Amino acid sequence: MMTRKYTFRLTEEIARWAFEVLLSKNPDWYIAFTNPTAGPWKRVTAINERGVEGEVHRFARDEERPDLLLISDKYEVVIIIEAKDSLPKLIKDKQIKKSAQVVLKLGELLNSKVDHLYWGKRANYKIVAGLLWGAEEKSTEADRVKAFKLYQEHLINDKELCSDIMVGIESFRDKKGGITCSGFVSHQGEIRTGLTGKSLLETLTVLVQE
Repeated sequence: MMTRKYTFRLTEEIARWAFEVLLSKNPDWYIAFTNPTAGPWKRVTAINERGVEGEVHRFARDEERPDLLLISDKYEVVIIIEAKDSLPKLIKDKQIKKSAQVVLKLGELLNSKVDHLYWGKRANYKIVAGLLWGAEEKSTEADRVKAFKLYQEHLINDKELCSDIMVGIESFRDKKGGITCSGFVSHQGEIRTGLTGKSLLETLTVLVQE
């Protein structure tokens, strides 16, 4: 019997998918939106107080969208994530500016939906910006500090939409083809009362913390 070996390129979609599969095992987090390269134009969904899932926002065909939107009702946090197949691609000038604009625009939109049947009280949740990238060599602390610093510069706004703590998720492919997702934060301060950067990573229990 012949055994076939399958190889794959670590694309943005695979890096994101690896994290989504892990996160789906965590009942404290809900994936409200994921952005495939191909497929139908997506919508943001959420579950109301009766346990019914419904549409919160439908993106227009040409509207800029994040790559992942996560909700935790337990921790009252929304994470808006931009993804690429490598960290350097995330911090290119045009890309990082676009990513920040997506977070700020969507954050403002979600904060305005206080009376929405499927969003409601989530309009008061803390918004955290996130970056997700693929890697075949692990990033260094210096790499991540640079990325977080550049991202933060573009996220500064007069409405204070986002926490100044950012999340980084690295989908690392080892030489055997396995993928491990590691989590990082820009710093360990408070996101809101009782929730620090470190404790936020602990809520994402599927991640290896480094």
